[in-house]
Amino acid sequence: MKSQPWLGLLVAGPMSPALFRLPNLAAHLGPVVSASLRVASRLANRLKAGTAVLPGQLGEADLILVTGPEADFDDLLALALHPDINWAGRTVLFLDFHHDSSDLAPLRQRGANVGTLDCLEAFPEPRFVADIDAPSHRLLQRFAAATNSGIFFITPGRKQFFAAGSAFTGTLLTPLVAATVDCLKKSGLTQAEAIQITERNTQQTLRSFVKAGRKGWTGTLPDGDLEATRRHLQALQAENELLSDYFASTAHMALLLFGEDAGWLHGLDPAAAAPIIETMDDSQTRRLVAAGRLAANLAHDWNNLLTLLAAQAGEIAHVLPTDHPARALADDLATSIDQASDSPRRLLNWLREEPGSLTPANVNDVIRAALPLVQLALGRGVLCQVELADDLPQIPLDAPLLRGALLNLATNAAAAMNSRGTFTIRSAATTNFIHLTIADTGCGMDAETRQRVFEPFFSTRQANGGTGLGLETVKSMAETHNATVDLETAPGQGARFTIGFPLQALTMAASAASR
Repeated sequence: MKSQPWLGLLVAGPMSPALFRLPNLAAHLGPVVSASLRVASRLANRLKAGTAVLPGQLGEADLILVTGPEADFDDLLALALHPDINWAGRTVLFLDFHHDSSDLAPLRQRGANVGTLDCLEAFPEPRFVADIDAPSHRLLQRFAAATNSGIFFITPGRKQFFAAGSAFTGTLLTPLVAATVDCLKKSGLTQAEAIQITERNTQQTLRSFVKAGRKGWTGTLPDGDLEATRRHLQALQAENELLSDYFASTAHMALLLFGEDAGWLHGLDPAAAAPIIETMDDSQTRRLVAAGRLAANLAHDWNNLLTLLAAQAGEIAHVLPTDHPARALADDLATSIDQASDSPRRLLNWLREEPGSLTPANVNDVIRAALPLVQLALGRGVLCQVELADDLPQIPLDAPLLRGALLNLATNAAAAMNSRGTFTIRSAATTNFIHLTIADTGCGMDAETRQRVFEPFFSTRQANGGTGLGLETVKSMAETHNATVDLETAPGQGARFTIGFPLQALTMAASAASR
């Protein structure tokens, strides 16, 4: 006697490939529902199983599989909620969807037992992982027996942990294997030889883990071999910085995941330890480390571009007569390009926390040299007033760093004034200090903004493209010169920064540097 079909299918769009892998499906599949009887009939013909029916007849099956593209999840859920379908006491499982059982609450409210069923492609025979309500376990075991498939049951609502764990294999293991092959090729092996050794090492490592668990973990990290790890990183860094970063970051995370002490990695060279520090510190530090690497890669290209621009500016100045109106603009362009060439060095020094280069200079001369770029940053709508005291003494200065701070203050001021207002630069000298005052007539700052204005990456304009690095650069410049920075501001009253360069401290710093 032929058994009554007890499986149902609800389809919208292309069906999951898992359905075509199920043996004996035709013996158990009954009603097939889709957007129309015509579509349902076509799908049943493709499966060579089931019978096209209207939604109201779907409830005759005990277990209903829902299949279709992930993008059509909402449409499928709406189709399953068709008022003609009686879900009381029945089980509905969504096949191969990223969603988990917590997303199927509307069907629970209709009396159904719900869940998701995901086919595992790594197995030659059909294997599924099930995130389902407890009452459906026995029915799903019946499904496994009828279709010669296997079922892994997980805790309801925990599917995303399973998905993440599965993704680690494809997302992380493949790059690790690729990195291993690259390293072996660096030693002189051919591609085929490197792949062969990597395959055997991977298999041996996996067998060791299956047999001994975490106790099977071997190598320089479990042994705490600092010198060997240092040699590995140094060799990788000389050939491929990405491989070095990958090794260092993965090493640190591996120790933490296995409950081991990772503190000994701090004994590595600072350059080799940078990726490790990146994984340990807060988000701002990670961004600074990433910015440092980016700056190192860009500095070379930046300088090449500036060299080309300088040559072109020189050609323009060479062909222009001395009295030509554009000659002054060409000279300013050459000066600006020359100043810009200091920017990669300043950025790298700041990120690496290296001391600046202090040479005797006059603050007024630095200000005058920076004015063309400052005016450009302010825009034509801002009046730039310059009031410089006479006879300022020379002091040890990192002139490019000071120019950069002025430029960043001007950029911030232009935004605060909406490119309309007055920007003032004033220098003055007292017995122990040279004071540099930079003021604007902008919108000013409230107490909270004033408190955070020198934090790295803080900006009130980030949504509109602000970097948040400007005032941190001012702070860094002041620290390089042992200077103080005072800020006076209030909403609607603009902002006034006063930088105090202490003459005695700067003289001592210059003497120490010369020694």
